[in-house]
Amino acid sequence: MLQRATPGGLIELHHSSSRPTGLALDATSLTQVRRSNRIREVVSPLRVLVGVDFSPESRAAVRAARDLVKRTSGDLTLAHVRPVSDIRAAVVEERGDLLRHPSGGLARAITAHYDERLGKMARREKESYRLLRGDPAPGLCREAARGYDLLVMGTRGRGRGTAFLLGSTVQEALHRSPIPIVVVPARRGS
Repeated sequence: MLQRATPGGLIELHHSSSRPTGLALDATSLTQVRRSNRIREVVSPLRVLVGVDFSPESRAAVRAARDLVKRTSGDLTLAHVRPVSDIRAAVVEERGDLLRHPSGGLARAITAHYDERLGKMARREKESYRLLRGDPAPGLCREAARGYDLLVMGTRGRGRGTAFLLGSTVQEALHRSPIPIVVVPARRGS
């Protein structure tokens, strides 16, 4: 993978294979993109998929994706990939209270929990959500192949010394994704 900074402050991540190009924007560059209107009109509305894990980084990705969708009159889909195991999902979500349900009840309760969380995030018109099961990167890439134009993901900012390091989920998605990816790092100090 080749990494380089462009004059506009964008960092392009090119794959050595025939995979699509992903872009990583820092908070300053994202502001510059908004101010300079580098995102031109798109002939057809974008179908944007955003990977969310309910972290501040994924919320930043949702904000960036909403801006893109607004500019293109497109559609936004939030996707969360939960663990396959209902028990593991309850533990990851720190919802031990759900473990008191019998196994069939646990499945319904954990699904209702995720529906509530995702429903709160997808609160605008032309926004929907998908609850997927499995590992995050492969799950998002499988969903991305279902007709989306762009995948947006958030990643944690690691400071200047390690500015080019991305999280393992983002790294894997960059290698697997059938569509372009926009990576939105966390703001510094968050």
